[in-house]
Amino acid sequence: MIRVTKVLVLSLLAIALCAPVGQAAVSDVSVLGVGNLSVTGGNASEIRGYMGDRSIDGTLAAAVADDLVADADPTVATDNATMEWLVKGWWTGSGLTSTITATFTIEELLDTTNVGDLASDDITVKLELFGQYGTLIDSDVFALANSVADGTDLDVTTPDVLLSVSTPLSPVDQKNMGKLVLTVDVVASAFTAVVCPPNDPPNDPPNDPPSDPPVVPAPGAIALASLGMGLVSWLRTRRTL
Repeated sequence: MIRVTKVLVLSLLAIALCAPVGQAAVSDVSVLGVGNLSVTGGNASEIRGYMGDRSIDGTLAAAVADDLVADADPTVATDNATMEWLVKGWWTGSGLTSTITATFTIEELLDTTNVGDLASDDITVKLELFGQYGTLIDSDVFALANSVADGTDLDVTTPDVLLSVSTPLSPVDQKNMGKLVLTVDVVASAFTAVVCPPNDPPNDPPNDPPSDPPVVPAPGAIALASLGMGLVSWLRTRRTL
């Protein structure tokens, strides 16, 4: 019973002390705007900054998920951004439209080490043009999702991602103006699997060398010894010894 209890305790300790081997799973993704919004055709000069200028240069949204604890739950990181611009005088009656284009670079670094690891991302970039009272005029969406597992990785930069919308040929919402909205959503997820050593049985402690078995006198020997002791006692009494 003692040996069984010892084996059970050692097994439970082995499970409790299992740790990830190597590095943790990592998902590192970002969306970077490149330069300024570009406008071609129509009355391009009327596309004006609503919140700042036309620049979208730099990091718009980024997320890093690094699963340092090997348990049942993945690590998830998110980030998002929204930018807006006012668009005015887009209709001149000439039958021409203006095309507004935003350029991006997407960076993805997904890394796993062990069998059972998982790293993934989900990226959405949307460019929308609305009328003054919220009527959707045009939109363009870029979506990207990747994943790696079991010790594989992905290190990719995707440049020159373009999103474009066009102004209408006639006024919308009875006004010759609208709003341009850019939204970016990034989700990064990483899961580090628990890796344990092989489930070998614990080594038993060396057995102590066997001791000599106790000597147990035979019944005849006991009787003979008793008889001899009685004879010696009688002779002493008779003073013949």
